[in-house]
Parts: sequence; structure tokens; C-alpha cells
Amino acid sequence: MNTISCPNKLKGDCSTNMMILDCDLLYYRYAQAVMLDAELKYWRKDYEGAVKSLNLIAKRAYGVDNFYTEATKEAVLDALSYDEAVNIEQWVDGVELSVSILGTGWDAHALPPVEIVAREGFYDAAARMADDAVEFFCPVRDESLSPNAADAQAIRAEIERAALEVYRAYSVRDLGRVDLIWDGGAARCFEVDVSPGMTERSLFPMACAAAGLSLPAVLDTLVNEAYARGACF
Repeated sequence: MNTISCPNKLKGDCSTNMMILDCDLLYYRYAQAVMLDAELKYWRKDYEGAVKSLNLIAKRAYGVDNFYTEATKEAVLDALSYDEAVNIEQWVDGVELSVSILGTGWDAHALPPVEIVAREGFYDAAARMADDAVEFFCPVRDESLSPNAADAQAIRAEIERAALEVYRAYSVRDLGRVDLIWDGGAARCFEVDVSPGMTERSLFPMACAAAGLSLPAVLDTLVNEAYARGACF
């Protein structure tokens, strides 16, 4: 039997673009056919039928009946019209935060966390670009973390520690941003951005300003360090 290399379409692992169908030919063809069936039903507005098709694959992948529910059906099916895999994140209630980081390895240090508060709904792309849809607090307000000031400072230290742990775990260097939610007991990290925005509405410049750093000076330092490593511009 030959070794096959292909994305696991049933678990959403598309780490490689190569798809060689060998001994699992019928199995993968079946999965593709069911996915196409789900998409066609979705565009015909047969949402219930589309979810049933998705659940055929989910049952084989996860061993769970009715993996996709009414609450997720439209979002999942819409996402599948763009790609073959969907990343579904658990909903976490708490304080939404962004921790910008400068440095590499054990020399990396966290800048003041930015607290993100959407006036309505979620902090999505539309809210990010609107003038008054989101409030930012940098550093994060103590009262958002705890009514006790000392406890709030301890929680902030834990948030920064968790962000640095994730940053180092992914071997990010020079600069980055870790987005997370403090759920009242732990920092729940959900994204690492290795190229954070630099516009007037971006979170990295806010953190630099709160830390008393000049953004042009920070960028000059990063460019000089990259040049010293032999980077070409």
C-alpha cells in the first residue's frame, strides 16, 4: 500500500495543497460529493438539507451526530462557498484584549494591553473601520478585570505572561500582536498576528503610545535590527 499525502477534508486540515487519492479514492470522492451537495442545497436555500449533508461527513470525522446545528448552519455553509475547510471557534465571554509585543525570544516584552469594547455587536472588520463603533482603552481598565486594584494588576500581569508564552511558542520575532479574551479565570488566546496594522486605527500604534514609545523610532529600530541580520531591502 502506498503512503498518501492529502488534506484531511473531514477534519479541515488543509496544511498542504497536494491531494493524492490512492487507497482512499472512494472515501475522498464521497466526501467531495457530499460537500458539493451541501453547497448546492445551501444556494437553493434548502438549509435543513444542507446541514444534513454536512453532518454526514461530520459523523464520520468526529463520531458525533448533528455536529452542525441550526446556530452554525448559515455561517458554515457560507464559509464553505469560499474554501474547503471551516475553522469554528468556541464562543468565549469576557474582556477582549490585544497585547502587542516587541523583541525576540526571552528578550521580548509586552506593551500595555488594549481593551476592545464594541458599542454594538462584535468587533469585526466593519466595526474596525467605522469611526465610532468601537471604544479602545490602553492600558486595559482595572475595573474591567477586577473590582480590586491589586487583583486587576495581577490579572494584567497574567494576561501579558500568557501573550508572551504564545508569542515565543510560535517563534515570532521582532514584533507581533496576540489577541485574546480574559474569561474571568484565564487568558484565552485566539490569534497571533505577525504583521500588525500600523494605521491610526490600529492597535499596535496605540500600545506603543501608551508605553511612551515613538512609532517611527520603533520602526527605525526594527529596520536596523533586520539590516544587521543581513536582511535585504
